[in-house]
Amino acid sequence: MSTFVVDPPDEQARQFPTSARPSETTTTTDRPDHTPLPERSENDPDRVTSTPSRGQFKRRLAYALVSFGVVSFGFCAFLYVVTPIINLRSQRSLAGELQKRIDIAAALASGATTEAPVGQEDFSFGLGDPERPELPKLTGELAADAIAELQELGYRVTTAFEPSRTLIPGLVTRTSPAGGEVAPPGTDVTVFVSTLAPGASIATLTIERIGVSEIVIEGTSSQDLMNGPGHYRDSPLPGHAGNAIVFGHRTIYGAPFRRLHELEPGDEIKVSTFGAEAVYDVVEVKVLEQGDPDVLEQDDRNILTLVTSSPPYQSSDRLAVIAELRGEPLSNSRRSNEVGEAIVLKPDERGRDWDPAAWAPAIIWGELLIAGIYLTRRIRARYSAPNTWLLAAPPLTVTSFLFFESIARLFPSTI
Repeated sequence: MSTFVVDPPDEQARQFPTSARPSETTTTTDRPDHTPLPERSENDPDRVTSTPSRGQFKRRLAYALVSFGVVSFGFCAFLYVVTPIINLRSQRSLAGELQKRIDIAAALASGATTEAPVGQEDFSFGLGDPERPELPKLTGELAADAIAELQELGYRVTTAFEPSRTLIPGLVTRTSPAGGEVAPPGTDVTVFVSTLAPGASIATLTIERIGVSEIVIEGTSSQDLMNGPGHYRDSPLPGHAGNAIVFGHRTIYGAPFRRLHELEPGDEIKVSTFGAEAVYDVVEVKVLEQGDPDVLEQDDRNILTLVTSSPPYQSSDRLAVIAELRGEPLSNSRRSNEVGEAIVLKPDERGRDWDPAAWAPAIIWGELLIAGIYLTRRIRARYSAPNTWLLAAPPLTVTSFLFFESIARLFPSTI
């Protein structure tokens, strides 16, 4: 007969500690050898708990607040350190673009062809082989001359307008059919005429009194003004008859109009447009509050109006500098695009509103940034800090830059 010996309770407790005994809260099974399972760290993301403890909640809140603080600091650094660099690089690129357009204007003024700047090899008119007449190559020619010549050759001509960043307004950008194609007289030909493209360089603005020397671009949207002062599209070009209007940032993207309030009556402003220089004398510096008559309307004076936000870092009011043109205007054209379709302005092109198209990219890049921060925390729980940041830093930097740029477009365009 076999005899069973039962260990006393104290001996059972010694052999099987409490931590190794099954309990109602245990989420995994014991090992076959009855050894206790290792306890997971509270920082382990795979640790299973029914509800977060107060300590875990505090740690997560602290992590979220620190992340928010880092992102906020990064955004401030973007606005006041990175955006001036972006503006400087854009200004250097725009200077080269403007010089090419000045060369084209100079060639036209001297009566020469635009062969060198435009790159055409043949600008001669004529039908060539009478049996296989070809349409002349007209790119870069004055639109009025090209249209008249085509009509004399027997073509039926219609015009369309096409924004260009390389040609000055009023030149032929292309034709349809293209130059060099076989097209007998009587063919319908569409001549595309260049107009100013938003973002294209159009002038050089110099104000020695406050140290301003900037390339002016066409357009005053939030995205345009990232590259420099912008010409209000529904106004004449500087130097021409009427009220030429230029907007600029006061605090970010190089802040070209930061010191605009320091100008006084009598100060000189120089503007060079496609090689022709105009000089203005400041006559008035004023702040326009909400409800005051705006300075964006046209009148009988030949003036230049520089506009930015007021006070600094806000856009509740406008700061405007009005200067009168010395001498006669370069032309009596009272629109920047004398040839072209009707100008339709976006909300942010008037200087007080933000770019509504920036909401979608801001939300997308913001969500991706939050996801990147969360994944970085998960990775940090498994790997060392150097390896974590080596892996996470590049995508976080790119995502942050794109997010910050989208948020900056939600600011009023002249802030």
